[in-house]
Parts: sequence; structure tokens; C-alpha cells
Amino acid sequence: MDKCWARTLSACSDKLSREHILSRAVFPAGVTVRGRPGARSRERWERTRSWLCTRHNSELSPLDQAARDLWDKLAAYDQLSNIRRDYDATLARRGRPKMRWSPHILRVNGYTVERWCLKVLCNVLASNSIEKLADWDPPAELVRRVFGQEPFPARCGLAVLARVGDHLSNEEHIGFGGIRTDGSVEPFGCTIDFRSLRLAATWARPVEECVPPEERGGKLGVPLYHFKVMQSPETGVELRFNW
Repeated sequence: MDKCWARTLSACSDKLSREHILSRAVFPAGVTVRGRPGARSRERWERTRSWLCTRHNSELSPLDQAARDLWDKLAAYDQLSNIRRDYDATLARRGRPKMRWSPHILRVNGYTVERWCLKVLCNVLASNSIEKLADWDPPAELVRRVFGQEPFPARCGLAVLARVGDHLSNEEHIGFGGIRTDGSVEPFGCTIDFRSLRLAATWARPVEECVPPEERGGKLGVPLYHFKVMQSPETGVELRFNW
């Protein structure tokens, strides 16, 4: 089926699916979209389009579930951290020592989130949101890696971008951008602001190679490849990426 961007992977079904660039299954209540590529309004992100057949769309549903899991656990991380922090502040006002909180560990599957980020990239470009890439088709190796049929090369995949003193709000928002190098129009990956995390994902080049450091003019932050733990030591709350 010509319109399915995963057609190089395997035979398509006879029917095209219709879905949002950011699946409603992941964000049923909607989100605030920032930095959308080439979009003039929120409507471009919220409309439905057909860019996957029903078979291939169904095979990628676990990726949407993994993104929803990360979304919910970031919210839980923030909520519990604030509850424990506020309780300690109350104790301090009463002249009492802070609590010795037991660890509360939230876990997410890093590999599946990694593939979801690149699925979003394929959806964005297949939607013709970027005029210069209107005829772009994802390379066969990218499709295979999104579907988990081929491993990523060394140091390719997901990283969390961090800068000293940087703080992203944990409100319900999404931001998207492409990663380009060598003056090329075609992307080598994408960045996604996902609640309080800034994510970067590449499929063929090491992510550290595609995100330049600040001393070379980079503004995105230091890529922490296969980031493992976000923690609030004073409250005992941790979010761990399983790799």
C-alpha cells in the first residue's frame, strides 16, 4: 500500500488506519503542543491522517502504551515528590526532623520509548508537516528499528538532553524538533520535549554525534545516552529506565 510508511517491512493490510500524529490513545485528554514543525496551528497536530495500514498501526500499539506509561509515571513522580516535600516542610515549621522516606521506584521500558520517539518522527514527516520533506520516505533500516526487527547501531537510539541549571516544567506539554547535521535537510533523528524530559533519538548515527556540545554551538544540552535514573534524593522517589 503506497501510503503506508512501513510498506518496506512486510505486506500491508487492505485498509489504511486513521490516527493523530500524537495518538489519542496516548494523550486522550489532549496536550499542549510546542515547537510543532511547520505547523501554523494546533489543528495540524490534532487532525487525523492515513499514513499506516491497519496491520502495521496495530503492531506499533505497544509503543503508544509505553509512551503513555512514561507520561503517567512522570506525573506520579512529580506528584509524590511534591507531597513528601510539602510534608517535610510542615515538619520543619513545627521544629521536627524530616522523614526518612522509604524508596519509591517507578520503572519504564527505555527500549520501547526509544522506538516510540522515532515512530513519532515518521508520523510527522509522513503527514507532510514539513514542506521540504513532503516526499520523504523513512529508510528501510529506520522502519525495521521502529518495529523492533533490527538492533540500533552502537550509541544510536535514545538519550535525555540535560543542561546545568536547566529545568523543564512537568506540565502536560509536548515539543518536537528534527536533528539535522552536515547542512542536510533530511533529519537523522528528533528531539521531543516530553513533560519534564527533553528526549533525543537517532537511528543511524550516534546521538552524541548529532547533538553538538555547547562549545561547538549546541543549545540542546548534553546527551545522556540510555539515561537510567531520575531521582529526588530528599523524597526517595526515583524514575528508572530499564535497558
